[in-house]
Order: sequence, then structure tokens, then C-alpha cells
Amino acid sequence: MKDDPLPFNDQSPELQAEPDATVEPSAPARPRARRRLVGIEAHQRRQSRIRYGLLFISAAFMINALVGDNGMLATMKARKQAQTIQRQLNALREDNQRLKVEMTRLKNDPSAVEEEARKNLGLIRPGETLVVIKDAQPTK
Repeated sequence: MKDDPLPFNDQSPELQAEPDATVEPSAPARPRARRRLVGIEAHQRRQSRIRYGLLFISAAFMINALVGDNGMLATMKARKQAQTIQRQLNALREDNQRLKVEMTRLKNDPSAVEEEARKNLGLIRPGETLVVIKDAQPTK
């Protein structure tokens, strides 16, 4: 025992029990058991857990309904985009209708062909003289 490297051993005075103190053998420590709720307390706790669970699930569904893939915000964005596309489609239909009327006029009316040739191609009839007037450049 003298070769023991530990400073304290069973014979050290610090570890010896006081002579008048009674030392009881220590029982293995058991974890403290929770008091089991019974009756009304258990029912109330179950009810509150169910309420909080339902509240959480409802909140998750509401958030998904607002910002999910098919949520309210996505639906509003899709409606706005559909309205924009519908306006573009209506403008293209009107333009198409105007071009069809002009095509029919050019097919059936020779004076309309002459008008377009004079306006767009600068053509003239034999014997006519074309006069081009240019604006004078302003002097500085």
C-alpha cells in the first residue's frame, strides 16, 4: 500500500468515516419515476397535445395554400400572365384581320395595286415626271 501512486487510499484520514456517523450501504440509484397522470389531468394534456397538433397541421396547410406550387400566389401570377397573353392574342387577331382585308383589296382592286406601287416602290406611269423635294439643311 505504500507504493500506491494515488495520494488518497482507503486508509487516508480524509476518506475514513466519522466514528459516530452511521454508514448505510448505498442502494443503486434509480432514476426518479415521473408521476403518471391519471383522470382529468391526463385527459386535459391529451386534449392540449391534439389541439396543438391540429393547429400545426392547419398552419402547414394554410402556408402551402398560399405559397405552394398550386397556391393562391401562383394562381394569381398565372391569371395575370393569362390576361397578358390574351391581350397579345387579341392584338394579333386584329392585325391578322386587317391584313386579310388589305390582301383582298389588293387582289380585287387594280387602283389599290397602283397606289401601293406608287407609295412603296416609287413607280410612275409613262409620261409622268417624278419630282423629289428634299428639306434644306439648316445652317448653324
